[in-house]
Amino acid sequence: NLILPKLVISGTMPSVRLNFSDAKYKQVMALVDTLTVPAEGARPAAPPAAQLPAPASAVVTPTGAAGGEVMSMMNEIANAEAAMAQREKGAKNPEFQTLLLNHKLTKVTFKIGTISVALNKSMTATTEKPLARLNIVGLTGEFVQRTFDMRASFELQKIEIEDEL
Repeated sequence: NLILPKLVISGTMPSVRLNFSDAKYKQVMALVDTLTVPAEGARPAAPPAAQLPAPASAVVTPTGAAGGEVMSMMNEIANAEAAMAQREKGAKNPEFQTLLLNHKLTKVTFKIGTISVALNKSMTATTEKPLARLNIVGLTGEFVQRTFDMRASFELQKIEIEDEL
Protein backbone atom coordinates (compact mmCIF):
# COMPACT_ATOMS: atom_id res chain seq x y z
CA ASN A 1 0.00 0.00 0.00
CA LEU A 2 1.63 3.25 -1.12
CA ILE A 3 -0.57 5.48 1.03
CA LEU A 4 0.56 4.19 4.45
CA PRO A 5 4.18 4.31 5.71
CA LYS A 6 5.95 0.98 6.08
CA LEU A 7 7.37 1.88 9.52
CA VAL A 8 5.97 4.45 11.96
CA ILE A 9 7.68 5.26 15.28
CA SER A 10 6.24 7.89 17.57
CA GLY A 11 7.12 8.93 21.09
CA THR A 12 6.20 11.54 23.68
CA MET A 13 8.04 12.29 26.89
CA PRO A 14 6.51 14.94 29.20
CA SER A 15 9.74 15.81 31.01
CA VAL A 16 13.33 14.78 31.62
CA ARG A 17 15.28 15.99 34.67
CA LEU A 18 19.02 15.57 35.07
CA ASN A 19 21.13 16.61 38.07
CA PHE A 20 24.90 16.77 37.67
CA SER A 21 27.51 17.52 40.30
CA ASP A 22 31.29 17.35 40.37
CA ALA A 23 31.18 14.38 42.77
CA LYS A 24 28.77 12.44 40.50
CA TYR A 25 30.95 13.25 37.49
CA LYS A 26 34.04 11.86 39.26
CA GLN A 27 32.13 8.68 40.21
CA VAL A 28 30.99 8.12 36.63
CA MET A 29 34.50 8.72 35.27
CA ALA A 30 35.95 6.26 37.82
CA LEU A 31 33.45 3.67 36.59
CA VAL A 32 34.37 4.38 32.95
CA ASP A 33 38.06 3.96 33.78
CA THR A 34 37.38 0.44 35.08
CA LEU A 35 35.92 -0.64 31.74
CA THR A 36 38.38 -2.25 29.37
CA VAL A 37 38.28 -1.37 25.71
CA PRO A 38 39.84 -3.82 23.22
CA ALA A 39 42.81 -2.50 21.31
CA GLU A 40 42.09 -1.21 17.83
CA GLY A 41 42.22 -4.02 15.30
CA ALA A 42 42.06 -6.72 18.01
CA ARG A 43 39.70 -9.57 17.24
CA PRO A 44 37.76 -11.54 19.85
CA ALA A 45 38.99 -15.08 20.39
CA ALA A 46 37.05 -17.77 18.53
CA PRO A 47 35.13 -20.23 20.74
CA PRO A 48 36.58 -23.73 21.06
CA ALA A 49 35.38 -26.19 18.41
CA ALA A 50 33.42 -28.11 21.05
CA GLN A 51 31.18 -25.06 21.62
CA LEU A 52 30.39 -24.48 17.94
CA PRO A 53 27.00 -25.77 16.75
CA ALA A 54 27.04 -28.83 14.54
CA PRO A 55 26.51 -28.06 10.83
CA ALA A 56 22.95 -28.59 9.69
CA SER A 57 22.08 -30.39 6.49
CA ALA A 58 18.79 -30.13 4.68
CA VAL A 59 17.38 -32.44 2.06
CA VAL A 60 14.40 -31.30 -0.01
CA THR A 61 12.24 -34.06 -1.37
CA PRO A 62 9.35 -33.44 -3.76
CA THR A 63 7.11 -36.04 -2.11
CA GLY A 64 5.33 -36.22 1.24
CA ALA A 65 5.17 -33.22 3.61
CA ALA A 66 8.24 -31.58 2.08
CA GLY A 67 6.64 -31.83 -1.36
CA GLY A 68 3.75 -29.74 -0.07
CA GLU A 69 6.22 -27.10 1.15
CA VAL A 70 7.89 -27.01 -2.29
CA MET A 71 4.51 -26.51 -3.96
CA SER A 72 3.68 -23.75 -1.47
CA MET A 73 6.98 -21.99 -2.27
CA MET A 74 6.29 -22.30 -6.00
CA ASN A 75 2.85 -20.71 -5.48
CA GLU A 76 4.43 -17.85 -3.53
CA ILE A 77 6.91 -17.23 -6.36
CA ALA A 78 4.08 -17.23 -8.92
CA ASN A 79 2.08 -14.76 -6.78
CA ALA A 80 5.13 -12.50 -6.45
CA GLU A 81 5.67 -12.55 -10.22
CA ALA A 82 2.01 -11.66 -10.80
CA ALA A 83 2.27 -8.78 -8.30
CA MET A 84 5.40 -7.47 -10.06
CA ALA A 85 3.63 -7.59 -13.42
CA GLN A 86 0.70 -5.64 -11.92
CA ARG A 87 3.13 -3.02 -10.52
CA GLU A 88 4.78 -2.63 -13.91
CA LYS A 89 1.36 -1.94 -15.47
CA GLY A 90 0.61 0.60 -12.72
CA ALA A 91 4.00 2.27 -13.12
CA LYS A 92 2.80 3.81 -16.38
CA ASN A 93 -0.16 5.39 -14.57
CA PRO A 94 0.59 9.02 -13.51
CA GLU A 95 -1.42 8.62 -10.29
CA PHE A 96 0.68 5.59 -9.34
CA GLN A 97 3.89 7.51 -10.06
CA THR A 98 2.77 10.35 -7.76
CA LEU A 99 1.97 7.86 -4.99
CA LEU A 100 5.35 6.19 -5.46
CA LEU A 101 7.22 9.52 -5.27
CA ASN A 102 5.43 10.53 -2.05
CA HIS A 103 5.41 7.09 -0.42
CA LYS A 104 6.80 7.27 3.11
CA LEU A 105 9.00 4.30 3.94
CA THR A 106 9.77 5.47 7.49
CA LYS A 107 8.23 8.14 9.70
CA VAL A 108 9.68 8.90 13.15
CA THR A 109 8.25 11.63 15.38
CA PHE A 110 9.00 12.60 18.96
CA LYS A 111 8.07 15.29 21.44
CA ILE A 112 9.75 16.16 24.73
CA GLY A 113 7.87 18.68 26.86
CA THR A 114 10.72 19.85 29.13
CA ILE A 115 14.37 18.92 29.58
CA SER A 116 15.80 20.30 32.81
CA VAL A 117 19.52 20.00 33.57
CA ALA A 118 20.89 21.18 36.93
CA LEU A 119 24.62 21.68 37.57
CA ASN A 120 25.62 21.48 41.23
CA LYS A 121 28.75 21.74 43.37
CA SER A 122 29.10 19.06 46.04
CA MET A 123 29.57 20.70 49.45
CA THR A 124 29.49 17.54 51.57
CA ALA A 125 28.58 13.92 50.92
CA THR A 126 24.88 14.75 51.21
CA THR A 127 24.54 18.44 50.25
CA GLU A 128 24.99 20.20 46.94
CA LYS A 129 25.03 23.89 46.03
CA PRO A 130 23.17 24.80 42.79
CA LEU A 131 25.38 26.50 40.18
CA ALA A 132 23.26 26.72 37.04
CA ARG A 133 20.12 25.32 35.45
CA LEU A 134 19.30 24.74 31.79
CA ASN A 135 15.66 24.34 30.71
CA ILE A 136 14.75 23.28 27.19
CA VAL A 137 11.01 23.57 26.50
CA GLY A 138 8.96 22.11 23.65
CA LEU A 139 11.47 20.01 21.70
CA THR A 140 9.86 18.19 18.78
CA GLY A 141 11.37 16.36 15.86
CA GLU A 142 10.37 14.42 12.79
CA PHE A 143 12.27 12.23 10.34
CA VAL A 144 10.60 11.03 7.13
CA GLN A 145 12.23 8.78 4.55
CA ARG A 146 10.40 8.56 1.24
CA THR A 147 11.15 6.48 -1.83
CA PHE A 148 13.66 8.92 -3.32
CA ASP A 149 14.48 11.43 -0.56
CA MET A 150 14.34 12.12 3.17
CA ARG A 151 13.53 15.02 5.46
CA ALA A 152 14.38 15.82 9.08
CA SER A 153 12.96 18.72 11.07
CA PHE A 154 13.28 19.93 14.65
CA GLU A 155 11.46 22.62 16.57
CA LEU A 156 12.36 24.20 19.88
CA GLN A 157 10.05 26.60 21.74
CA LYS A 158 12.57 28.08 24.17
CA ILE A 159 15.83 27.65 26.04
CA GLU A 160 16.33 29.10 29.51
CA ILE A 161 19.70 29.33 31.27
CA GLU A 162 19.60 30.32 34.92
CA ASP A 163 22.74 31.28 36.83
CA GLU A 164 22.16 30.37 40.47
CA LEU A 165 25.40 31.69 41.97
